[in-house]
Amino acid sequence: MSQIGSSLSGLRADTVKQLVLDAGVLYVNANITDMISATTGAGIAFSEAIRSNNTWVDASGLTVAPRKLGATRGGTTFSINKEERQVEIDGRRTNIKGLQRVDMISPSIKTSLLEMADSATLQLALGTSVLTDYQNFEGIRPALYPNDEDYFGNICLFATIAQRVAPNGEPLPICIVMENCRANVINDTALSDKNEAVLEVELVAHALDSDAFTIPCQFFVPKAVSGYY
Repeated sequence: MSQIGSSLSGLRADTVKQLVLDAGVLYVNANITDMISATTGAGIAFSEAIRSNNTWVDASGLTVAPRKLGATRGGTTFSINKEERQVEIDGRRTNIKGLQRVDMISPSIKTSLLEMADSATLQLALGTSVLTDYQNFEGIRPALYPNDEDYFGNICLFATIAQRVAPNGEPLPICIVMENCRANVINDTALSDKNEAVLEVELVAHALDSDAFTIPCQFFVPKAVSGYY
């Protein structure tokens, strides 16, 4: 009687080192230019990207600094949102190589933010608003027309890669960057008993009019150099 053999698997020798773990952390205005231009190891380069006083000038000419976006619930979803189609030709019955066209690409990040009482978080979720400083309060009024200040230089998702660490033992993340982000759609927010308010946001990346055909989204994976990251 023949034996049933072992099943096939895509498992590789280094699979465990390529897994991306857990929900990660979102940063606003990480200094990606400094991160990728650093001649030091990836660990130090990553630290520079999120150092809170490492300012840089964004596409709107604003001087910005890295900061955590805040606590989230349910993780984060990133989407490329690429719409393609085949050119319609009479008599075509299959997809033809070379006839694929791109109609639109709209990268975005979706998450659920818990810190509704933080004015910066509330403004981000509103897309466009006006902040007024009072003696005892900050007033936030939704505004009608978007302006350059509503677009964040970037929103970055940093997520842990299994067993990928710097020489000092700190974890090295994969980095997903969405450039010139804004919340283009304002979602409903429910407040209910035995629960917490959650701001559902979708932050959409935007290209610049001066570089309209560069996709405003990048992925960065730390690589080993001489056995170290």
